[in-house]
Amino acid sequence: MPPKYKRLEPRSSHASPNPPICLRFVLVATFITLSIALFTLPSPFPPPSPPSSAPLKVLVDTDIGTDIDDTWAIAVLLSLHASKTIEIVAFLTSTFDTLGRANVLARFLTDSKAPTIPIVVGKSTPVSEAYAQAGEQAGLDYGANFDLTTYPSVILEADWFTYTTKLIDETPDLLFLELAPPDNFAELGKSIPVVGMSGSIARGYDGISEPSVEFNVVGFEGGSTEYSCDLYKEALDLTLTPLDTCGDFIIEGSQYQQLVEQRASNPVVSAVLDHYDSWAAHDPYNGVYGPLHPGTTSTVLFDVVAVALMAQKEKVLGGDEWMRLEDMTVKIEEEGWTVQVEEGQEGKCGGKVLEAIEWADNGKISARQW
Repeated sequence: MPPKYKRLEPRSSHASPNPPICLRFVLVATFITLSIALFTLPSPFPPPSPPSSAPLKVLVDTDIGTDIDDTWAIAVLLSLHASKTIEIVAFLTSTFDTLGRANVLARFLTDSKAPTIPIVVGKSTPVSEAYAQAGEQAGLDYGANFDLTTYPSVILEADWFTYTTKLIDETPDLLFLELAPPDNFAELGKSIPVVGMSGSIARGYDGISEPSVEFNVVGFEGGSTEYSCDLYKEALDLTLTPLDTCGDFIIEGSQYQQLVEQRASNPVVSAVLDHYDSWAAHDPYNGVYGPLHPGTTSTVLFDVVAVALMAQKEKVLGGDEWMRLEDMTVKIEEEGWTVQVEEGQEGKCGGKVLEAIEWADNGKISARQW
């Protein structure tokens, strides 16, 4: 199956269209500005103001090191963590070289001068020759020389299942933030609330008006499809951004330049751009992205939209409605298509999902509200 950015031939769909493109991009631009506010604070993690309620506890499952969007999403999560609107209880690395991913994450957190947050080395997948040659590990070199023993809190793969199941059992109201194929979620076998990035209902990669087979559903060469069946069927309360809302979300122009200008003074921005530079230099997906321009524009930031969805759904930053959410029953078909069906028609591979099906059309997002 293709990587996140590459798509199969589109499939016809009768789902409702998105709002006019000009409105969607106004919303994207204002949310980008909102995210930039997180990065351009006087210090990377300033003293927080007292929260009005207990922070939302979040367990983050990430395949950092494959695509670069996980890195951007984690940077935004760190800012929310610092403001006490959420509490990241742990990061869990997912699929293939989970130890290599932990090295990347540990270096990123260290370079960002973030507080110590446990890193759990999740269930690994044997790295086949096909995977090794597919450009899926372009982001791992960034952490290759980092000494993981210097990071204060690492749970190795041998103990990942015991540690994580205990953490889930002992943490009331925990949210599982799924930024990766859901292999770890399925292995854990826990029915807990999940917000994540997965699927494609009416729109696909690059904002095309047809759905695509989406990477987080199928994983590499279809290896995660069965785990996605478990996610869609077993999650207690599943809320997702499909490609309909995250498939063309980028930062560019003056908003991106504001980040670049902060590189020397803000460790979070510096760490993000350092990892982006390293990833781009290692030919991700063997060139599927085409020319990359770390100095002027991001790639598609799928997982950043998942963080925004979490913030909206859980109202951690107020009551803004940035995306329109729709309850639907979704079936995962054999090739990995995620299709809206009538209730009861999902079979053994699907379930009820609250889908962020389109951006709101009223442009209420404001950087000042962050």
